[in-house]
Amino acid sequence: GNVRVLGWSLTPLEVQYDRIRLLNKKKKGIETMSCISGITFEDFKYYNKGDVDYFPILLDNLDFVTYGQFKTREINGENWSYEVIKNKKHLEEVIAEKNTIAAVLNIEGGNILGRSLIDDDVSKTPEYEELVLNNLLRLKGVLPLRNYEEERLEYPILTMGINHFFYNGLGGQANPFKPLQRIVFKGKKGTNAPISSLGKKVIQLMIDDSRGNVIIPDVKHMSLLSRQWYYSLLEKEMEKGNTIPVFFSHAAIAGMSENDKKFTKKDKPNKYKKSIYNNWTINLSDEDIQMVHKTNGLIGLILDRYRLIGGTVAEQIQNTKPNSKERKEIYLKSIALNIFYIVNLGKDKNAWNHICIGSDFDGAINSFEMYDTAEKMPLLRDDLLHFFQNLPEDLFGAFSKSEMEALMFDYSPEEIIYKLFSSNAINFYLKYLPE
Repeated sequence: GNVRVLGWSLTPLEVQYDRIRLLNKKKKGIETMSCISGITFEDFKYYNKGDVDYFPILLDNLDFVTYGQFKTREINGENWSYEVIKNKKHLEEVIAEKNTIAAVLNIEGGNILGRSLIDDDVSKTPEYEELVLNNLLRLKGVLPLRNYEEERLEYPILTMGINHFFYNGLGGQANPFKPLQRIVFKGKKGTNAPISSLGKKVIQLMIDDSRGNVIIPDVKHMSLLSRQWYYSLLEKEMEKGNTIPVFFSHAAIAGMSENDKKFTKKDKPNKYKKSIYNNWTINLSDEDIQMVHKTNGLIGLILDRYRLIGGTVAEQIQNTKPNSKERKEIYLKSIALNIFYIVNLGKDKNAWNHICIGSDFDGAINSFEMYDTAEKMPLLRDDLLHFFQNLPEDLFGAFSKSEMEALMFDYSPEEIIYKLFSSNAINFYLKYLPE
């Protein structure tokens, strides 16, 4: 797919994915989950033994990722390899090499710092706080990775999400589930709750450059209340001259302010039924986007067709055939709608520096059928380039052709595509990776 630099998300599976309602484990249930997730049958047995300690699983992930680098694999007649990035200079060196992919490490979900908390919620105890903060210091390079050993993390974790899909004791997560999914996964606990006292300490330690490498919080999956607290913290940091970029690794826009009553309504499918945007609170409010612009942050645009659109656009898609020209045009317009909304809130051409592709191809998404893997990135790039070269008369009534032309701020379509697919993410990495 000509992808040369990627954010590699380390995401040990949350235990709730295994302990779900309606999963008959006596009739190949565990084998089914193993097939879906890629986690071995033997590992799932481990997942079923009380509360699970996630950090050793993360270390296994790290070992796997680092063990596989430098090994060549033949792709289309050429030998390719990847390297896990250590610092800014290393990234520049790998980019300059031929047929080498640069992997920048990220983590999705602060659950990896502690335990699953399903059988015994000990998240408010001093012992659990010590466990979580010490594990974070291991990821910042301050403490050895394992007890009774001296090895420290050689490869920096650039960003880490505080939340993922389920309760983890650090604060509320945004709701990712439709009603039936929520019942099956028992995913109600912690949804839309504020950040916890432990979560505040975790974030403050993550951005503290006096105690190891800074780990930029990934705001994706944080509840609205948690995000609001985090932004108030960043405002205080900016007053002290310390700007931490607001980063969303894989996100779409909600199309409204957080002060809009429609945005804070309960997240159900009918909430966005009559909208061109998906206005669930897992998506970005106007205030979220403005904080990204204010802090020179970055939004990775998720390639999930249901996150990117509302009900009225979904209805248009349903009235077209899969892989048809008509459906492709709607998909491209949906992506462009999110892009132009972000730029419009930025008010100037600098806004184009804060968007990249955050595909979430390694996640559980509903992808566009013609752009469903990294291998299709060149096709998506070429189709979006053609889109910007031949703008439609309007975008679902939200932006006219003349408004889109004005929002391009004299950038050529080629320059915009280069920013979206390459330079914005690379520049972000080069700015915030350690020296």
